[in-house]
Amino acid sequence: MANFMAQWSVDRTSKDTIQLATGILEAATTDGVQALALFACELFGTNVAMSADACHKVALLCTRDHYSAVLNFIKARIGYGKGDSSWQLAQSNAGQRFLGLVTCLHGLGPWNGSGVLHELIHSTASDKRFVPNRQNLKQLVQALESKLALSGFAEDVVGWGLVFYPQYFSPVDDQDFRARETAAPDFSTKNPPAKTVVDLTKALSQLARVGEEIHRMEITPSVDHAAWLVAFVKWSLGVPPIVIFGKNRTFGSENNLGVTLHLVKNT
Repeated sequence: MANFMAQWSVDRTSKDTIQLATGILEAATTDGVQALALFACELFGTNVAMSADACHKVALLCTRDHYSAVLNFIKARIGYGKGDSSWQLAQSNAGQRFLGLVTCLHGLGPWNGSGVLHELIHSTASDKRFVPNRQNLKQLVQALESKLALSGFAEDVVGWGLVFYPQYFSPVDDQDFRARETAAPDFSTKNPPAKTVVDLTKALSQLARVGEEIHRMEITPSVDHAAWLVAFVKWSLGVPPIVIFGKNRTFGSENNLGVTLHLVKNT
């Protein structure tokens, strides 16, 4: 994978700093997360490759503020309110990009997802003092999950798994590539290892930036992770990658943005 060269910093005008600090402190107090984690994650979002469609989805989910019920006797309201962590992040494009990435990490679990974020944020921070620790990122991931759960990313993964299943078990496949007949139908919807997600996120971010040297990228994953990886590439770039099966059978358009998945059989 290519190196992740871009960095984020904390340079702000005094007016922007005051406005940002006020919103972040309110959001952090609402969700019980560290203000530093919220601040750093929004700035880190400038380096994340995320499609306009994904940003639009998470912005709609995180800016809902209607109440469906009011319980007067305990002075409580049920619904979605403004000012929490997700609402604060959704106010900027960088925050929306970060929310889009977190959406894809929920399937890995809060601890593994926070590990991915910590590695990415640490590798791109110009000042390591502002990098939140893994526990703080875990708390933020858990606080965001309730709103981002309806984004549809998990459904995309399952959908791609259904697309790949008949392709993988196609009778025209050579015997070396065909899977065991007893394999489960969800063979290709497993979550990839955290390191794979880190490396792919870095490479996609570099691929999406204008002026970078990298123009094409080829990935050779196990079929176990194929659906998740295709869904992630589409979520990040807006179009799915080209997928190559056994005997060089190709799925996808040649006009895609230079990402190719060459599936290999399980070992």
